[in-house]
Amino acid sequence: SLQSVFTGEEVKTAGEAGGPSIDVIVSETTKTANHVVPVFRTGVYVKQTKLSNCGACFRARNSSSFIEPSSSITTDARVLLDSVSGTAPASTGTTTPSGPSAAELKSKSRIAVLGAVKARIEALKCAAGNQAGQRLEAYVADLERVENLETQVRTAPTTPFTLSPTLDPNSSTMKSYEGDIHHLPEVAPFLRELAVSALALEYAPVVTIQWGATGVNKISGNNLTDYRYDFLPGFENKGAGEHGLAHPEATAFANTGHNITAAGSTRDRVRARRWLFNQLKLLLDRLQEVQDGTGSLLDNTTVLYASEFGGPNANSSFPQHSNRNLPYMLVGGANSPFNLGNGLNVSNHGHGDFLYSLAKGMGSTAAAVGKGKSEIDGVLKK
Repeated sequence: SLQSVFTGEEVKTAGEAGGPSIDVIVSETTKTANHVVPVFRTGVYVKQTKLSNCGACFRARNSSSFIEPSSSITTDARVLLDSVSGTAPASTGTTTPSGPSAAELKSKSRIAVLGAVKARIEALKCAAGNQAGQRLEAYVADLERVENLETQVRTAPTTPFTLSPTLDPNSSTMKSYEGDIHHLPEVAPFLRELAVSALALEYAPVVTIQWGATGVNKISGNNLTDYRYDFLPGFENKGAGEHGLAHPEATAFANTGHNITAAGSTRDRVRARRWLFNQLKLLLDRLQEVQDGTGSLLDNTTVLYASEFGGPNANSSFPQHSNRNLPYMLVGGANSPFNLGNGLNVSNHGHGDFLYSLAKGMGSTAAAVGKGKSEIDGVLKK
């Protein structure tokens, strides 16, 4: 289901969901010579929670293999900042205007690192006009404001919902947190800031974030150990991941003394969705803060939210998830090519048609996206 969500194909045996995925199709029409990579994919705890044949839901064109986002976000940040400052990362082999090496950047603060993109700012002014350069300058200045505030924030009590953004690819604390699923609240601001940086610094025209995989119903010593959302206030089924909550009737749980009821599962899944949608809100807020020409970066960005967990039996004892009625949501700013603020009943269309409509709105001339070949009325501005 996860693979099908982004390729528009039918749900098939693992590894056969077709391609390319929607991020690849959109990048083909939006990438310019200023961008380092066509798609920047990053994520949290993808490897720690994925099934052996799931999690890799993105596919390049003419490729038989899926592309799994990195779950080492400090490494992703290092590659991104090295690229825009002039160091060619091994994973891209692409050079940009000259700048300090990774070794030179390691002892510097985040602002010093981003200050090193001045050469790229000048190059963008030549290649893309003043608007791109002004956006980069405004972004560096805005990060300086955030960093000045962080000195005060670090000493104050925090919650999973009010942590200040940070982007230090050399942070030893973050390196340890990114490998421990208990620390999702601390890692989340870093991930959000990384995504915004990739857009603001012209690293990629398309960014894909995967908030982990669904889990594997881990049980160790009669304890549930998927640990996805234990940090949430009032979370009832400690140690249960998405997959465990989706199968409350699982014999494995009952055999180890865990009684996950349908009602309890639903309450916990609501708590998890609230947290995930709050992360989306904070990402949108950050895009709104970054200047882009006469408006904001959000004005010129469209965000697709999707999940492989749908209905129609979300509140029944079995099954708790299916690949029907999947939640797709499109969010955009003032210059979005889509009609926003609407909920459309499109029961006569498959999700491939929705992705096809999205691709067409972004300028793609693709004849199809997976099984999708028909534009959905009301999605695109006319």
